[in-house]
Amino acid sequence: MDIKEKKYSFNEALSFLTESAIINNGILTENEIHEAFKDLDLSDNDYKLIDSYFAEQNIKIKGTKTVATTPDTSTDAPVSNITADTTKLDDSEKKILDMYMSELKNNHSYSDQEKLSLIETLVNSKAKDSSITNKLVEAYLNLAIELSKEYAGKGISIADLIAEGNLALIESINSYKQAVDLTTFKNQLTRDITNAMTKLILEQDGSSKIGNHVADRANLLDRASRELSEKLGKTPTLQELAEYVSLPEDEVQRIMQISLDAMNASLNPDQ
Repeated sequence: MDIKEKKYSFNEALSFLTESAIINNGILTENEIHEAFKDLDLSDNDYKLIDSYFAEQNIKIKGTKTVATTPDTSTDAPVSNITADTTKLDDSEKKILDMYMSELKNNHSYSDQEKLSLIETLVNSKAKDSSITNKLVEAYLNLAIELSKEYAGKGISIADLIAEGNLALIESINSYKQAVDLTTFKNQLTRDITNAMTKLILEQDGSSKIGNHVADRANLLDRASRELSEKLGKTPTLQELAEYVSLPEDEVQRIMQISLDAMNASLNPDQ
């Protein structure tokens, strides 16, 4: 990864974490931060600067980075031990959650050895085997429910969260190409399901939820665009603007679109 790619990846991770903190009541965990920047080979001092940046944004950081010294092959929590924070759910959503829980209890309970065998077949198979995927989905359906309860009460129904989590679970299993290892496998599933739920909430909330973060970036792009226009003697292209502010092109385009949508909404409040 060259310097430009590293800078783009850094800004993209920083943006994602900021938006995640916004929908999680201004809170991040150390594990989330280290997971987002894991491919950039940052130093401890770099992480201190990142922590300082989030502190300036009034974002609280909880916990410490967990360093695994041995593979974690512990069995997933039994379905009967999964307890959602029902204080965030209304009566109808509690009933829906109970329904999902009842259905899970009827599923086969896979041992760690069974899961490892399925993962090994998945990784080594040259062609997709839907039966293997289906069994792994069944084995990890409880993970989508465990994660969905953490996002309850943030504007998305529990049924939609679980549905989005299940789709992400299937896609994550089908894309898995890493080691035959329970921890690595579950980490990917957790990351992909969490990202899917986070994006769903961000899409639902739109510019009003992202708030000051997008407004700040929009103002930055506006200033950069004016500066570049003067320097180049023309309106900068998307690529030129992205390079100037060291952000990925799709991120610049997304912020510009959100700003445009917000402007249209304010000009047409009755539509």
